[in-house]
Amino acid sequence: MEVNRIFDILDYRLSVCPDAPVFFFKEEGEWKEVALAFYREQVDRLSCALLAMGMAAGDRAAVISCNSPYWNVLDMALAQIGCVSVCIARTLPADDYRYILEDCGAEYLFVDGKALLDRIRPDLAQLPNMKSIVAFRDGMGLPSIQSMLDAADPAEGAGLLAEAKQRVTPDTLFAILYTSGTTGLPKGAMLTHRNFLTTLSSL
Repeated sequence: MEVNRIFDILDYRLSVCPDAPVFFFKEEGEWKEVALAFYREQVDRLSCALLAMGMAAGDRAAVISCNSPYWNVLDMALAQIGCVSVCIARTLPADDYRYILEDCGAEYLFVDGKALLDRIRPDLAQLPNMKSIVAFRDGMGLPSIQSMLDAADPAEGAGLLAEAKQRVTPDTLFAILYTSGTTGLPKGAMLTHRNFLTTLSSL
């Protein structure tokens, strides 16, 4: 089986070790296991939800979060529909957030935590390209990843998802990773599916 795009890893894993967990995460002091079948189903559900909200290939989606299972699912869901994930550190000054969001042309923002959102909200109003802001969890007065997962219908969106995945190539841009900016303004490194998989293969 060829693994040419990030999400091809899921089919590969299902073919060689379907019962192995994808990862573990800690919640309220307890380690929890994420099974591959469940993870795959959650990724497909979120991909369908993102397509339903109007996201399309090439759209930039900025992500500001601490370590979270939602982030992992979101990254893979974005990869499947050809969107670009822009991961931004939580510890930046407010001015840097605005600069990066503007520089990458972010149209969607996924953010974890009300305090962080409140800190950058004034700058978001000055970004004309921003179409939607999504919270990681419920309770922030915004659409949330959890609510999108609950409402998604993978069966209904299966056709659109299959078409979106088919359009993604190894050279499709998958992520823009910004430097710390310690020697000037942050600069975004543009990384394709091939870039990530080449690194993975070398390991």
